[in-house]
Amino acid sequence: MRTVIPAAGRGSRLGPRTANKPKLFLQLNGKTLYEYQRNVIDEYTDDVTVVLGHGFEDANGQIDEAVDLGTDVDSRGLYLENWQDVENAASLERALRAFEAEGCDEHVLVVCGDVLFSADALGKIVQRFRARYRHEGYNAVGCIEGVQDEMTAVRYDDEGVITDYGAIAGHQEVGLFVLHNDNVPVALETLQENPDDWFPIVFTETPSKRVTVPADERHEINTPEHLAEVESGTALQ
Repeated sequence: MRTVIPAAGRGSRLGPRTANKPKLFLQLNGKTLYEYQRNVIDEYTDDVTVVLGHGFEDANGQIDEAVDLGTDVDSRGLYLENWQDVENAASLERALRAFEAEGCDEHVLVVCGDVLFSADALGKIVQRFRARYRHEGYNAVGCIEGVQDEMTAVRYDDEGVITDYGAIAGHQEVGLFVLHNDNVPVALETLQENPDDWFPIVFTETPSKRVTVPADERHEINTPEHLAEVESGTALQ
C-alpha cells in the first residue's frame, strides 16, 4: 500500500516550536517526529507521500530538496498551495489526486502528522485490514476503546461500522487509517466538497470499521504539555 502523511498546517498551539516548520519535523530527543513515524511505517508501505505547506512557502515546489524525506522506501513531498485557507481534507485530496493521475489503485495508509505510535498499534490495524476488511470492502479506522468527550472521536455500531466522526462524545481516534482502494473515488468527492473539514470525514461516507488499540500505544502531539511528556520520557517514543 501507499502512505500519505498530511502535515501542511501550522500547529499554532505549540507556539514558537512550530514557527518555521510543521510539527512533523520537530526534534524530539534527537529525532524528528517524522523519523519516529518512518521507523514504524516503512515495514508496511511501498511509497510515502508527505503533504506540506507551512514552512515550505519558499521551496518553489522543490520539497524534496528542502527537507530530507528519504529512507529505504520511495518518498516525496507535495506542496499544498492554499494550506492557510483549508483543513487537512485538502491535504489528503492533494495526495489522492496525484495517485489518481499516476494510475495508482493501491490501498492507502493515512498517518496523521502529529502522532507517535508503536509498531504493535500500526501492525494491528494493518493486519486486521489485510486479513478481513480488504476482502469485505471496508476501510480500517484506528481508535481507543472507551467513550470520551475531550479529543476528536468516532462512533461505531454493534458491528464495528463507523457511523460518526468529529468533536463528539465517542471513542478517541488514533490518527491511523487504511483507505480501501475501492472507496477512493467517493473519498475524493467527499474531500473536494469539504476542504474546510478534517479528512476522516471520508470514513463516515465510505464503508469503514474500527480497530481498537491500547491507549498507551500512541501519543498525540498538539500542546506544549504533550511535547513535554515525550521529551521527559513519560510518553511513547
